Amino acid sequence: MDTTYTNVVDASTSQIASDTKFHVAGLDLYYDKFHALKDINIDIPEKQITAFIGPSGCGKSTFLKSLN
Repeated sequence: MDTTYTNVVDASTSQIASDTKFHVAGLDLYYDKFHALKDINIDIPEKQITAFIGPSGCGKSTFLKSLN
């Protein structure tokens, strides 16, 4: 199974606020032809607790794996 990422932005190369640890803009993730994540945009702050809450199968773990 092929995984495809589009429009991924790395925090180290983008111009974002200094307190942002991860900046994601327009993330789309595909497993073969299945569009798992659609147009994800988020700034995750440094030195703060961030929680991803949602029902089973909504893409929480898939998104976290995409940050690796």
